[in-house]
Amino acid sequence: MAVSQGYIMLARKIRDSWIWQASPLHLKVWLHLLLECSHTDGQKKGMKLGRGQCLITLQNLQNTCQYHQGYRKKTPSKSHLTKILRRLREGHMIDTAKTTRGLIVTVCKYDSYQRASSYEGNADGHTADTRRQQPVHTIDKNGKNGRIKETPNLYVIFDEAREVYPGTKRGGQTEFANFQKKHKDWREVLPVLKAAINIQILRREGTKGFVPTWKNFKTWINQRCWEEEPEKEQPNGKRKTHQREFDTTSEFGTEIANV
Repeated sequence: MAVSQGYIMLARKIRDSWIWQASPLHLKVWLHLLLECSHTDGQKKGMKLGRGQCLITLQNLQNTCQYHQGYRKKTPSKSHLTKILRRLREGHMIDTAKTTRGLIVTVCKYDSYQRASSYEGNADGHTADTRRQQPVHTIDKNGKNGRIKETPNLYVIFDEAREVYPGTKRGGQTEFANFQKKHKDWREVLPVLKAAINIQILRREGTKGFVPTWKNFKTWINQRCWEEEPEKEQPNGKRKTHQREFDTTSEFGTEIANV
């Protein structure tokens, strides 16, 4: 049976992305853009669009993203949708260009994720990127008969955190070496980096008013910004940034108030 309206490919690794942990509206907007993208070069409303591009308007995006809460129909605001699109740009998931007929959205790495050959050779449906994240093996010298013990690939854990960071970045290996050199406790901090970044992303999206640009990732690492609490208004009108520490025994980076 032929399925009408075509299809898109969705990699399982999306569950490791920041967007999976964001609000459901973030994911709905992202899926809508993937579904709207042209799979071939062509035109829409007189505009030339390449493969992996679509033409949208905020009004149409509002209508698409409506949902029901009980008997009431809810419509997301244009400002909320604009913030989501900005977050997708900062996360290097899309590029946008304004036109008189709307917004041209280009999905980054569209060819890589919407090409069947990218998924070939994986019987379980996982990509090569997922395979390279498998644990490496080391010899457990204390074990009986030199038994093999699995240990995580530490750079892969660092790179996963680096991928979700919205600010500018340099080479991954260079930044990982800098991280190890700057912080003696890097092994304890490493498991919570990604969770800390995702928490800061969500807090920024919920902040009204001015939001500072993201620091360079190396600067963010050097200044231990994963320990920062959001700024709070003080009685004297000034803002104060609190420090926090993470419970490194939790893979989710549970926050602990530092009092």
